[in-house]
Amino acid sequence: MEHRDADRGIGILVEDRLRQACRFTAKHEVIAPFVARFCVQARRSRFDEVEPCVAWSVRALKVSAAQPYLDALLKPRVDGRVDAEGEVDWASGDAPRLQLAVQRLVAADLRLADPARRGAPVLVELPRVEVGGATADLLQRRAVVESLVVQRPAVDLERDASGTLSAERWVVGAPPAPAAPAAEPGWSVELRRVR
Repeated sequence: MEHRDADRGIGILVEDRLRQACRFTAKHEVIAPFVARFCVQARRSRFDEVEPCVAWSVRALKVSAAQPYLDALLKPRVDGRVDAEGEVDWASGDAPRLQLAVQRLVAADLRLADPARRGAPVLVELPRVEVGGATADLLQRRAVVESLVVQRPAVDLERDASGTLSAERWVVGAPPAPAAPAAEPGWSVELRRVR
């Protein structure tokens, strides 16, 4: 359903489309009560030019919905819920920028479980993870996280006879890399407060 209200406009249209597209998998199983809001805002620069910005928020997004993508990286199954809000800001021209800001991210009941073992035991359990004030400058490859709070983490690690930690087997092996082109600068990540 398309809404014409200027305050709600595109955000409601996108929300309705996302609900329709994301509520069911191909097997018609409910993924989650999924709500994502996107609101396009424009603001004036100091030179009186319009600068685009997209505000976004996600509520109760099931992490397991990303499992097909995570399968390329991790062997354990991932579960939990995420609430988050932030914005994407960009500009082109003489002073290009592409920035992602996360004002708040709360992940609840995050678990990694091993489906290959009987009973799919939980390998990592994070009842609550909070990220506040995270910004990433994607062109400058720089990220700053103001605060990261992890409450009551639990990890089930084992060391085998050869001294290898079980966590080393959780990562999917990377295919051989092709010849590397000229090295690009790496990312700089700053964590200001961790609890």
